[in-house]
Amino acid sequence: MRTCALLLAVTVAAAAFGGAQAVGRRSFWRPRWQPLPTPPAIVATCQAAHDADKRVNVTFCTNIFGLLRPHDSTVRGLAQAAASMGAGRADTAQTTIDRTLSQGGVDDPRARRALERCDRLYGSAAAAFNAAGKAITEGRYADVGRSLEGVSELGRQCDSENPPASSGNLAPLWIFSRANEQLTYLTIAITSLIK
Repeated sequence: MRTCALLLAVTVAAAAFGGAQAVGRRSFWRPRWQPLPTPPAIVATCQAAHDADKRVNVTFCTNIFGLLRPHDSTVRGLAQAAASMGAGRADTAQTTIDRTLSQGGVDDPRARRALERCDRLYGSAAAAFNAAGKAITEGRYADVGRSLEGVSELGRQCDSENPPASSGNLAPLWIFSRANEQLTYLTIAITSLIK
């Protein structure tokens, strides 16, 4: 019993002493789960993109750029990053659909046809985002809007034709359609800010 009390007293004293030592100096320790603040340049660009196109969700914009931390926080760099993320998201949707189809978990022929069509739609979206990224890189900013024309609807077309998830191992494609829509608006709006 005395050993437990002694250990408890030593632990409390060590914690108090350590806390007293830490009061005098600034701690640079940051827990891993605490996100870093989003850089002000990204927040300002996201707000300006929302002002240019009200369909742009500022929270989505700051979260996606805040998490990925693009190396170039200029307006042009963020436009390129948005186009690249759009292409990557569409590629991920295609991979998810291909995996679902290849695993044989879709027995309903109607569901299989719908997923095959979604695969083609997301392939078109990836190609459009890649074309927009190339246009931004080459400084042809007016071509970005033309490249992404109609891309925001592609995911919604997929969602409307996709049967309910109860018909098999269907992937949650609505996640991809929402991101596809926001990244389309974001790429066009941020590109319109380039002077």
